[in-house]
Amino acid sequence: MKTQEIKDRLEYLRGEIEAERISYGEIHELQNLAAHIDEEDVQLLQWAGVPEFPEQLPPPSEGELGQHSPIPWADATEGEVAYSIEDANGIVLCDVHLNTGGANSAFIVKAVNHHDELVAALRELNAAITELQMRLSTGALDRCSTAQDVTEALLTKLEAHLCEQN
Repeated sequence: MKTQEIKDRLEYLRGEIEAERISYGEIHELQNLAAHIDEEDVQLLQWAGVPEFPEQLPPPSEGELGQHSPIPWADATEGEVAYSIEDANGIVLCDVHLNTGGANSAFIVKAVNHHDELVAALRELNAAITELQMRLSTGALDRCSTAQDVTEALLTKLEAHLCEQN
C-alpha cells in the first residue's frame, strides 16, 4: 500500500471505531498497520494493541526470538463471537472468527499442547520398528518398513517445521 492509501485506511478504521462497528478483521488489519500509526494517535494505537509504555515490556531473552509461544496454550474463549487462544503467560496469540471457531480453537490448542508428545512417540515408535526389523519374518518386515516410512515422513515434516520456528 502507498503512504496515502495507508493514511486513508487508518482514517476509515478510526471512523469504524468511533461508529462502534469495527469488525474483528478490521482490528486485525489495524494491528498490521500499527507501524504506520502516528505515535501521538492514542486512539488508533490502543485499538491496535500497541502498549502505552513499551519500555515496561520485558526484553526478549537470549534465544527467545524466533521460538513459539510457551505451552500449554489454552482456549480462552469468552462469548460466542470470537474464540481466543492464549499461551502459558496468558498472552492472546490469536482469535478464531469462524462459524466453527470454538471447535477450531479447541483443536488448535489440543494439537499444540500435544505436539512434543507426538514427536517423542514417533521417535520411540521409529526406534522400536528398527529393533523389530532385525527379528521378524519377511512379511512382517515389509509391514514394519511401511510403518517406518510413515513415521519417518511425519518426523521429517514435524522436525522441518520445528527448524523453521527456531
